[in-house]
Amino acid sequence: MPKATFYNLPGEKRALIEEVAIDEFAEHGFDGASISAMVSRAGIAKGSFYQYFEDKRDLFMHLVDLVQQRKLAYFQERTPPDPNMDIFTYLRWMFEAGMEFSAVQSKLNAAVSRVLFGEGLYQAEVFRERREQTSRMFAALIEQAIARGDIDPRVDAVTAAFVLETLLNTAGVFILNEQEVSPSGLTAGSIEWLRSERSQQIMASLLHVLEFGLRKIDK
Repeated sequence: MPKATFYNLPGEKRALIEEVAIDEFAEHGFDGASISAMVSRAGIAKGSFYQYFEDKRDLFMHLVDLVQQRKLAYFQERTPPDPNMDIFTYLRWMFEAGMEFSAVQSKLNAAVSRVLFGEGLYQAEVFRERREQTSRMFAALIEQAIARGDIDPRVDAVTAAFVLETLLNTAGVFILNEQEVSPSGLTAGSIEWLRSERSQQIMASLLHVLEFGLRKIDK
């Protein structure tokens, strides 16, 4: 995590360093990101960088924490329309809210997602605890749905949690790839793509696969 000296900076200066880092990781990934380029664009000495962060990974982990903080605040401002909805209706709400967040925070989300999922850092040892925490959360959600009768009790909660987590992590990218969305629209935080008929069809199809599986059942 950043050193105390980073948090002692004026808010505008911290925001500038974060914005420059977001752009650098989004454009070049983790290995390609350059500390020299970032400090140059931020207008700080390279020595100052190491007064704020241990290294490049420390800076990237700060961006990961930033995503989590903003996402938590985003979801706290929103509540499901019906507290008694079944698991599949709830998942649709989660999909939509999560992708709205991704659109609003498109640059930050792109930077973090490229490194975590595109370059595989999410599977690294440094993220073991976070992966396990997320998996436990989804497993608890599945177990609650089983107890309510929404999901077949024969379903293994841990396996189902893995499927659900994987889908949530990749659904947004899949939906974006299935339609034309301009980079400028995403950068501006537009969510019109999410409201499109094609997006709604894809989300409905994904949830149908989750709910009913792939095997054809003769009526």
